[in-house]
Amino acid sequence: MCIFNTFFYYVKTHIEQYYKNIDYSFRYSFDRNDIDEIRLRKVNYADDIGYYYRVQSQLNDGTRKVFVEKKLCESAFNYMLGLGIGISKVIKDRYTFIYNNQYFKLDMIDDISILEVTCKDKDVIDIPDCFEIIKEVTNDEDYKNINLGKKVYKQKSISRKFNL
Repeated sequence: MCIFNTFFYYVKTHIEQYYKNIDYSFRYSFDRNDIDEIRLRKVNYADDIGYYYRVQSQLNDGTRKVFVEKKLCESAFNYMLGLGIGISKVIKDRYTFIYNNQYFKLDMIDDISILEVTCKDKDVIDIPDCFEIIKEVTNDEDYKNINLGKKVYKQKSISRKFNL
C-alpha cells in the first residue's frame, strides 16, 4: 500500500521479530558452530501476512552471512516460535521509501526511530531534510534489532513486575 506524503511515497509494514537462542536442536539441524542468530519474522503487509525464518551469523566487519532464509506458512511459524528459548522480541513499524535514487527504511521501535539507507555510492548519502539525525548507529551493537528487543522487553517485564 502506498500512501502519499508531502515529501515522498512510502509503504508501511508492521513487523514482529523473534530471536531464539542457539540450542542444540537448532545447531544440529545446520551442523554449524558459527550461527549467531535465529530469527522468526511476521510481516503484516497491507493485504497479506508473511512469515519468515532466517539463520544468520554476524561477521567481524558488521555484515551478516545468511545460511538459510525461508518463507513459512503460519502453522510452521507458530511451531518454530514454540521451539527453544526466546531471547529477544522486536515489534516495529517500518516505512520504506525511495528518495534521490536511494532506498530508505525507517523503523519505529517504541520511542526509537532508526533510519537505514541503501545506495550505490556509499560516500554520497542524501538524507531528506525532514529528518534530523541525532546519532550515527551503524556499528553500534546497542542498536541492533536483537539488542533493542532485549532492552525494551526487559524494561517492560520490570514494569509489570512492580506494577509501574
